[in-house]
Amino acid sequence: MKKSRGAKTAKKRANKPRVLVHLAIAAVMVYIAVSLITTQMQIVSRKNELEQVQNAITATQQENEEMKRVLESDQESEFIERIAREKLGYAAPGERIFSDASGANQ
Repeated sequence: MKKSRGAKTAKKRANKPRVLVHLAIAAVMVYIAVSLITTQMQIVSRKNELEQVQNAITATQQENEEMKRVLESDQESEFIERIAREKLGYAAPGERIFSDASGANQ
């Protein structure tokens, strides 16, 4: 028994919607996978950023505590002089400061 041409084309037409459904499901699954991967990458990036910010906060808090301690003690003028020398590059009158331009001691 041979099937008629009409029966074969009807069967092919019935399979087309199934193929389209499978392709749609596959496309949705790929989209979800890519979204999950992207979200995970963003989470890791944000965690690293948070860690850096927390380290900066800790360093600033330590610096603030040191400044409070110095201001409350009698070493205020020594502290101001040290900051002026180290951070601002100031020197005492008549004092010469030499810098190593070779970068050997860095």
